[in-house]
Amino acid sequence: MRRMLGVGFCLVALILGVAGWFMPAYLDAVAPFVLQEAGLPGPRPMAAAEQFLDEGKAGPAWRMEQAVRPLRDPNGVELVPGEDDRLNQRLAQFIADHPEDRLIGSAEAYGQQFLNLAPRRPSLPEGIAPTPFMHLLSHEDNRHALKSLLSGSRNQNVQDVLATLNLTGVRKFMPVQSAAGAPLESSILTTALLIQSGYMSPEFARGVAQMGQHANGGDAAAISRLEAFYLSVLGAAQRLDWASLGMWTQMAQDPLSFMRVTTLLRQSGDRESLVFAIACLSQRPDWLADYYENFGNDGWPDLERAFLWGTGPLNYLLELQLPLYRGPAIGRASVKETPLSQGSAGQVLAYFCAERRLVALGLKFFLLLIAGVFLASGMKKIFASLSDPASTTGTMAWLQNCSLGVLVLLVIVSWQEPQLFAQPVTEPGVLFLEFELPAAQATVESETMPNASLDQQTVLVLLIFFMVQLVIYVVCLVKVSSVKRAPVSAETRINLLENEEPLFDLGLYVGLAGTVISLLMLAMGVVQASLVSAYASTLFGIIFVAMLKILHVRPLKHKLILENR
Repeated sequence: MRRMLGVGFCLVALILGVAGWFMPAYLDAVAPFVLQEAGLPGPRPMAAAEQFLDEGKAGPAWRMEQAVRPLRDPNGVELVPGEDDRLNQRLAQFIADHPEDRLIGSAEAYGQQFLNLAPRRPSLPEGIAPTPFMHLLSHEDNRHALKSLLSGSRNQNVQDVLATLNLTGVRKFMPVQSAAGAPLESSILTTALLIQSGYMSPEFARGVAQMGQHANGGDAAAISRLEAFYLSVLGAAQRLDWASLGMWTQMAQDPLSFMRVTTLLRQSGDRESLVFAIACLSQRPDWLADYYENFGNDGWPDLERAFLWGTGPLNYLLELQLPLYRGPAIGRASVKETPLSQGSAGQVLAYFCAERRLVALGLKFFLLLIAGVFLASGMKKIFASLSDPASTTGTMAWLQNCSLGVLVLLVIVSWQEPQLFAQPVTEPGVLFLEFELPAAQATVESETMPNASLDQQTVLVLLIFFMVQLVIYVVCLVKVSSVKRAPVSAETRINLLENEEPLFDLGLYVGLAGTVISLLMLAMGVVQASLVSAYASTLFGIIFVAMLKILHVRPLKHKLILENR
């Protein structure tokens, strides 16, 4: 009967374990199944591109289409079949009807006014690609026309920016008055036009104007910061048409935010359209910059997939700052290949894991923990004849089962989420802003010893070592309790305790073995954790063995020796 009950416990453990295993909630990743099926609101890229085109913004629509076109799923099948061709045809027809929109990307009032005043317009190549705005300012006559247009502005921020045309002491640019001053002049005029057109928020525009005021006052740090900002404006204008540049500027909250995301645009290489499209779809360029700084180039595949699924999944991924799941569980599969996606049950589960992520994680861990407890209890009942019956009942037995359950939980989570121990292939991205650190400060910081910190890999390894030692400790306590209650003489029980000494020292042996194994794995790069976790294995062994012998074995021996006299 006891063995049948044990088999039942094991079956319950199996059911609970499977339920916990298939719960698509993870500590350090997001399941693609959750992003696709949760019904997160927001348009997809092609719908956003269609909306841009409906609003007459051909430039942003073209860049969104260019971002989607090369993206394919792992099997090489187009993820949005037919949609890109339809949009391309609409773009071609729109440009045929409004050819001048290729010069500025839209019919925005101030951009159109400048275009009408520009005495020299660049020739347009074949195709429908819009012209970067900086090409319009490559001719001195066009810059003079734009300066004349802006000089009559009543916007004080515009006038403060135009005053920097006389700026001296620049290092990254040549002064405007010099023969090579065209890049700085173009950047200043572009900044002033962005403010005049209302693409910069009042706080953003005021921040740029204040930098200009301090720079004109001779502040070297302000000049450096203003030059860095103008470099970002120049880099964006060399890549984006006027309409796209306006949208790009409109998303930024302040000069620093603009510089960070523009630095990413400049560093993205052939992903320029993708960076622009992700920023426009999410409307959170700062989250995009943070994501790149956290994951570097390894994060692009995840961003591409979330981008194709729409605004909701993309913003969810960017807000959490987590990668997509790639471990051995159902959450890594595509929705088309996932059994859970059939019917509304899968959608409800995905919605629950997306909207109540912490609750879903807690439920998953609870199921795995209870599964481990039932498994330990069931195995003890099945093999009860091979063990001490007293060790299978009572509070001590349940403490032992709970310890084994926690150990099972940690082992399963460690196996199911290999990214917790993953060694990164590349370094995280760095958006280098030249004004942030003076050379002297950078040198001092480079010579400073880094602060020790506990990352998630180290914490997880420490938990596993701790739980292993706790399980050994509980097993030894059960053995001490069984010797204490043994129906034999005190002398015999003393001999039994001496016989169990190797078991009582097991924590030391396991601790030393854990340290050696950890050092080997760290040396081979199998896991990424600090040396603290390796040495903690032996430390935990020493602490638990000392507690066992001082608090439990020694008092019992003392009592038995007195009884034996």
